[in-house]
Formats: sequence, structure tokens, C-alpha cells
Amino acid sequence: LKRVAIVNSVVGKTFNSNSFGKFTVLKYENYENVYIQFEQTGGVNITDLHRVRDGSVVDLLAKSNYNVGYIGYGYDPKCAESRKLFKIWSGLVQRCFDPIWKTRHKCYELTTCSEDFLCASTFITWSKSQIGYNSIDEYGKPFALDKDILLKGNTVYSPDTCVFVPREINNLILSNRKVRGKLPIGVTKTKEGKLRARVSINNKEVALGVFETSNEAFQAYKEAKERHIKGVANKWKDKIDIRVYEALINYEIEISD
Repeated sequence: LKRVAIVNSVVGKTFNSNSFGKFTVLKYENYENVYIQFEQTGGVNITDLHRVRDGSVVDLLAKSNYNVGYIGYGYDPKCAESRKLFKIWSGLVQRCFDPIWKTRHKCYELTTCSEDFLCASTFITWSKSQIGYNSIDEYGKPFALDKDILLKGNTVYSPDTCVFVPREINNLILSNRKVRGKLPIGVTKTKEGKLRARVSINNKEVALGVFETSNEAFQAYKEAKERHIKGVANKWKDKIDIRVYEALINYEIEISD
């Protein structure tokens, strides 16, 4: 009789949630399994009767992250692995859609993500199938999500363009044109007006010499940098996606980088 009374009091009834608008109870199986549907998105969720009554239910299809990202079905907040990947996903969405972040980090000004990655659960499922997603480097640091090694200059986070790589690789190919001005990458001017070439290897600046022209200095940098990139690729060959290895082995530094 008690169950019948509960069913009659909630099934088919519409309630107000605390954060996601109105929802209707579709089915009552027991106290822990109550099926509800949100009016705004049409999303269906399973929750408990207590949350139905106090309104603390969650719409998994609501675009709650910068008005574009949503949790989706399959995310388990009780799972440490899922929480870790959810944090990575949240950072991805921030880099793509947070105007304050983009103002402070100009290199992400044009960055966005594919429709697939707007859903946290889709991103988490994809991540778990990727080489390196749960790996650490020699310093105990987890591999990082990278979007532009497979496709040079890429600005879109997507399943086809993203990979997990050691931070050494993630930081290997960086452009800093704002700092160097009109000079080619790897080239700076001395007080005497000559051109100096330097390359960063293992976080240390290595001098490559002083040259008469920016093109000569750039060529010295290009050869040293590409040689270093190939060395790093071979170092991690057995622990990274083969696509990453091939991209690094074939990577060419351009004067406009």
C-alpha cells in the first residue's frame, strides 16, 4: 500500500528542480530508482526519491559548462578515473569557450572543439581507449592532451586530432612570435646587430652561433631543432601513438612558425 501511495503521488507529476528547470516523473521502481525527464532538454535520468522531492536532481544534457558543454550519459562521479578525465575535459572546454581565458592566453584565441567533445561522457569514453591516456613520464607527471601534433596549426579539439603525449613532447613545439617580433623562430639580434641562433633542449638554451643573416641563423636553428625532435620521438617511440611518432619524425620547422 505504501508503494502504491508513492507511485500515485509522483508518477506523471511535474516538479521543479533547483538548477535545471521542471521535470516529470516517468516511472517509480523503488526508492533508489526513479525515472525522470527534464522539460527543457528532454533528458532522462535515474535518481532517488529524496532528490525528486528536494529538487537536487541533475540534467545530464543541460549545457552547464560555458553554455555549451554537458555531462552526458555514462559519467560516474564516484569513479576516480572518471573524475580525473572530467577535470581534463573541463579544462578543454574552458580553453575553447571561456572569454577571460582566451583574453589571458592569446594562443587559444581561435581554439574550439568538435561536437563530440562538448559531451564529457563521450570525451571520457574516447580517452580510455587512447594510447598514453593513463601513462606517466619519468618525473611521475601524467601524459597531456595535445591537439596540434597530428595536424600542424590545428585549433580544434576532436577525436581525430587529439592524442595523449608526455609533457616533453607536448612542450616540444611552441611558437612565441609575439615575443620575437619579426625575426624567425630561434633567432635573436645581438647588440652589434648580428643574428644569434639558439635552441632549447631539455629546458636549457643551447647557443648555435652568430650569423650575418637571419636566414643563416634560422637554418642553424631548424637543423638543430628538427634533430632534437627526432631524438625525442625515438625516446618515446614505444609509449606513444604511432601517429605521434610519425608526425614528429617528419616534422619540419618553417620560418613562419
